[in-house]
Amino acid sequence: MRDMGEMREREKGRGAREKKKKRSGERREMGRGCVIVFMFFLLFCFGIASAHRIYVVHRIADIEVYAYFGGVGGETPCRYADVEVYDDRGNLYVTGKTDENGKFRFSPETGVKTYKIVVKANLPGHQAETLLNLSGGYSDSSAEGAIGLPMRILAGFGYLTGIAGIAMLYKSRKATKAARHGDN
Repeated sequence: MRDMGEMREREKGRGAREKKKKRSGERREMGRGCVIVFMFFLLFCFGIASAHRIYVVHRIADIEVYAYFGGVGGETPCRYADVEVYDDRGNLYVTGKTDENGKFRFSPETGVKTYKIVVKANLPGHQAETLLNLSGGYSDSSAEGAIGLPMRILAGFGYLTGIAGIAMLYKSRKATKAARHGDN
């Protein structure tokens, strides 16, 4: 009987040691998983910081005006119409005529923000005018805000940290669930 009791004690001790080994193996496996996730994290972070940056360069060489007659038949170009362009002080800046497609181009003057464009068709009484505001007409899309790039990098770190945390949580729950089923 005593031998039986000793055998049971040894089996209990062996079972506890095996469970302990299993847990330490799971910890090592989880540690390896964390290292792999961290390596991917670093790989993606450095890739995000230096890859695929797009630059947009623009210049305003000419302003193109398109004049047309609109109506039931659609758009008909206003050919060879007289065009007068006034600067923001009301001074006549440039004059000319539209081409056969109803287009007229002129180069803007540095410092002038608004132009008044008057188009007079060859037919009596056909005249149109518009104000062209250059200060709100375009934006520099390559310029980043004062905190644009640093915030994007920080957001990338946060995103990847969140993914790593979810992966570790999933692994931990899976290991806990396996340990519970192993105890039963």
